[in-house]
Amino acid sequence: MRVNPIEVNDLSASYGAGTALDHVSWRAGSGEFWAVVGPNGSGKTTLLKTLLGLLPAAAGEIALFGTPTGRFGDWHRIGYLPQFSGIASPRFPATVREVVGMERLAAKRFPRWLGPADATAVTDSLARLGIADLAARRIGELSGGQRQRVLLARALVNRPPLLLLDEPTLALDPDSRNAFYELLAEMNRRDGVTIVLVTHDSATAGNYASHLLYLDRKVVFSGSFSDFCSSPEMTSRFGAFAQHTICHQHDRAGGAP
Repeated sequence: MRVNPIEVNDLSASYGAGTALDHVSWRAGSGEFWAVVGPNGSGKTTLLKTLLGLLPAAAGEIALFGTPTGRFGDWHRIGYLPQFSGIASPRFPATVREVVGMERLAAKRFPRWLGPADATAVTDSLARLGIADLAARRIGELSGGQRQRVLLARALVNRPPLLLLDEPTLALDPDSRNAFYELLAEMNRRDGVTIVLVTHDSATAGNYASHLLYLDRKVVFSGSFSDFCSSPEMTSRFGAFAQHTICHQHDRAGGAP
């Protein structure tokens, strides 16, 4: 039986005395591309961190690939790209090859060391992202767009079937941002990677993602962009203009998925 990469049932989570997620139920199917949007403080980042076990759930259940997170051990099947943080010094000593290789080490048991198969995986991941020529460069010397490709190469070096990304385009200029989205959409189409993308950029994400999860501590909407576009409830909540700005169903003739 085919299982969903993510199943969330009646999930609640808190920060201190505040409620970050309130009885959230949601699932992401295999090969789907989800954009997770909502206002500031709506629980988007909390959702990702709770999925990964970085934050505890106050209530509810999470299953990854059919296994409850408490028993889940195949973390190499999940690629994670957290919010972008700049590397302050161009003298930061790690090379691009070393940064990507760290993810291969993380998936190993002790003693940890990189063998020929790992070196090949790193090379392949860099080539897949079009940055093989940067392998020997220090990551601190790269532009924001190049660094994000390196970090995505690291997240993908174990060929995970599930990719979680938290605001990955915040530090990118418009051209780099669009190229990054195109890259994600290509991986989703070509390789069938399930993608969950947390973003404030709902208008742009709608050009690439197939599904939308709108959070405001609770689930406001979960489904395809087409269903969001045709939902009277979403029209009454957002207004027709904002609704169609998010859904992009009326400007897809140019080749969006």
